Amino acid sequence: MNLMTYLTVFLPVYLSSFFSNFEFHPMSFVENLKYMGVGMICIFIVIGAIAGVVVLLEKVISRIRKSGDDSAE
Repeated sequence: MNLMTYLTVFLPVYLSSFFSNFEFHPMSFVENLKYMGVGMICIFIVIGAIAGVVVLLEKVISRIRKSGDDSAE
């Protein structure tokens, strides 16, 4: 079987049976927007916490390096 036969005969039949079970409910989407919003807020909080830890570690490491340089002289 060549590729063109698959693309023109079998693929449309498969896709039509695959998508025949899908239903679109617009109100379900609207009801789930609040959960998506909470998820996005949580993602931003976690990213902010990671950025804060990185900044804090950078300051601590720079102070340790400065104090180590003074004692070496």
